[in-house]
Amino acid sequence: MDVEFASVSETERERAIGTLVLAFTADPFVRWIYPEASQYLSRFPEALQAFGGAAFSRGGVWRLGDSPRSLCGCRPESSSRLLQHSVAVLPRPRHGVK
Repeated sequence: MDVEFASVSETERERAIGTLVLAFTADPFVRWIYPEASQYLSRFPEALQAFGGAAFSRGGVWRLGDSPRSLCGCRPESSSRLLQHSVAVLPRPRHGVK
């Protein structure tokens, strides 16, 4: 059975973000950043948008066949948006500022 990668369209963005949120639910680093379930569910999708949101319009998000599994390719300038988002949402003690 041959399965090919397919580009995720802008209309599939919400599904792709939801898939990534589910995939990282038990990730130790992500859950250190967002320890409370409510924080994780509200803020992690924002972080994904900040880091990889532009990849949707550039055709840089892919899925495997009809599967919801997603892979997001991001340009280097995305890291500054992720950093800005992280500083804005993380409680101050989390990133060493008292």
